[in-house]
Amino acid sequence: MSLKKRYLCDYQDYERPTVKFDDVKGIDEAKEKILQLFDMIKSPEPYLKLGAEVPAGAVLEGLPGIGKTYLAKAFAGECDFPFIAWNPSDF
Repeated sequence: MSLKKRYLCDYQDYERPTVKFDDVKGIDEAKEKILQLFDMIKSPEPYLKLGAEVPAGAVLEGLPGIGKTYLAKAFAGECDFPFIAWNPSDF
């Protein structure tokens, strides 16, 4: 499937992960930052009163094998969002 077709398709077609934050172990600092983002998405009112904007996305960076994808799946699972994974070669 081309990138354009993948972008235009309905997000309901993507699976929703069953991974939750309780399943993520060992990366406590990153998990804490993601939990702040999760709180901001679920209840943005206190942040908006302070003048903050809800971010449109987040970038997870680090060495291979440290749990970035698993943490992203947990975030999508908690928010009940579809998880869409793309390789850099897709761009």
